[in-house]
Amino acid sequence: MVEDGVQKQDTVRPPSLDSIDYYFQLGTTYKVSSPVIMAFRFQIFVTRSRVALVEGIQSNQPKIIGMFDSLGNRHD
Repeated sequence: MVEDGVQKQDTVRPPSLDSIDYYFQLGTTYKVSSPVIMAFRFQIFVTRSRVALVEGIQSNQPKIIGMFDSLGNRHD
C-alpha cells in the first residue's frame, strides 16, 4: 500500500467463503486511487484478460516484465 508517497503495510479482512467472487477489504481506509498490490488465487476466467508480471516490488522498484493473456501468450 502506498499513500502520499509513503509505503505502508496493512491487514486484509478475510473474504466471505460463500462466493468465488472475492472482494477484499483492508483494515484501514485510504484515499481513492491509492495503489495497492495484493494477490489471491491467481485465475483468469475471460479470454480478454491480461496478467502483468511485476518484479522489484520489495525493493521499491516495481517494473512490469511481461503481459500475458489467459492462454499464456505474451502480449507486450
